[in-house]
Parts: sequence; C-alpha cells; structure tokens
Amino acid sequence: MRTKLFGLAALLAIGSVANASVVLDQLIANQADTSQNFVSQTFDPLGSNTAFNIASIEDFTVGSQFNIDLVEADMGGFGGFTSDAQWSGVTAYRVEIYSSVLAGASSLTGDVASQTVAPGSVTRTNLGYTNNGIQNGTESLISIPVNLTVPSAGTYWIGVIGVLNEQGSTSVEMGVLNNNTTSGGKNAEGINPAGGWGFPGNHQKLSADDGLTFNDIAYRVSGSAPVPEPASMLALGLGAVALLARRRRKTA
Repeated sequence: MRTKLFGLAALLAIGSVANASVVLDQLIANQADTSQNFVSQTFDPLGSNTAFNIASIEDFTVGSQFNIDLVEADMGGFGGFTSDAQWSGVTAYRVEIYSSVLAGASSLTGDVASQTVAPGSVTRTNLGYTNNGIQNGTESLISIPVNLTVPSAGTYWIGVIGVLNEQGSTSVEMGVLNNNTTSGGKNAEGINPAGGWGFPGNHQKLSADDGLTFNDIAYRVSGSAPVPEPASMLALGLGAVALLARRRRKTA
C-alpha cells in the first residue's frame, strides 16, 4: 500500500511543463487568400488625425488562463505606404486584448491586457504581394513578442495596431489584411472610440464589408496555459498521501 501511495504522489507531481499552443490562426498562406486591408492604426497624438484611430479586431477563445507570448499579423499600408522605406513611419505596434467589442468601442486600450512594442523588437517579413488592391507589395508578416495574460476561460478580442508618426492629412495609413479562405465565424469588427469613422456605437462588423464571403482577420496568437509549479504539485501529492493514509488507519 505504501508503494501505491508514494506512486500516487509522484504521479500528482508530474505535469509541471506547459505545452505551447495556438489559440487563433488566420494568417495568409498566399496572396490569393486575401483581397484588402482593414484599417488598424493610431496617429501621433499631437496631430489632427486622432479621431481616426481604429483597430480591426478578431475573437478567440481559451479554456483557462492563457499566457500569450507571440502575436503575428499580416499587415500593410494605404496611400503613401508604397515601399519598404515607408515602414520607417511605424513607430510602434500595439497589441490590445478586449473583453468584448463594446469594451473596445469605448477605449482603444485593451481592458484585459495591453502592450506597446517598439519596431526594434519586432520581426517584419515582406510578403511581396503585387495586387493593386492591397497596395503593391508593401504587405509584411509582423511577428510581435509580448507578455500578456488572459485571466480565465472565455472569448476575448485581439487587435494589432500600427502607431504612425503622421500629424497632417491621412494620406498614409495602415491596416491588417483579411483572409478570404478561413471560416472563423466572420466575427471581425472595426472599433473606433473617437467616432471619426462614423460607425454606429463606434464599432462595425467587417464581414459585410464589400460583400466578402469570408472576412477573418489575418492574426495568429500563440502562448501557453500555466500549470502549478513542481513544489505546489508535490505539496498536493503529499496531501493526498496523508489523506489516504488517514483513511487507511480508520479502516484498519
């Protein structure tokens, strides 16, 4: 019996390594999968464009607390955003996590989690697309290392926002590409708390835009669910051992 009890304690102490997982994956496999950008940007707060600060957001679901360590987005530019050099106008990337669309419509800063990452910490891979509708080859895969925690099981919303140094006209803008081939619920929304885009209630469902059949945002979210530390697992195991031993004495 003693051997069985210690075997149980050892079993309970196992499992201290969290497995990495992907909770949202809608990145573009090739150019044929996409047809347009959805605006996702903020402008220099000293400029005149801040009413047009906006995020294109997508929902994802987790089964427990989840620690996000990498967020990826297929992004590109509009207007004067026509070459690799134009990416120098992006001064940061914001990753925002919202509890709901309405939470995002009230504040562009995520009510669940928020992180701003400098371009020097971001990996940008040019996708080399040439479709005029998506701005002539300026599209890039943006890989952003983050440290964000979703506190519990549920459905949340994520947005990746390019921070631009524009102060004048909105001739240079940027956004995130859509994915026409996935069927992730077509739940994507545009949120604009300052009201510059005229969305009813400062948000608008994107799946109806341009009559696209599928309109999922090209995001990927990776991370892991936490597990108890080995010491905590050992304490749990020893507690179980003590409980079983006590029951054994009572029945002896």
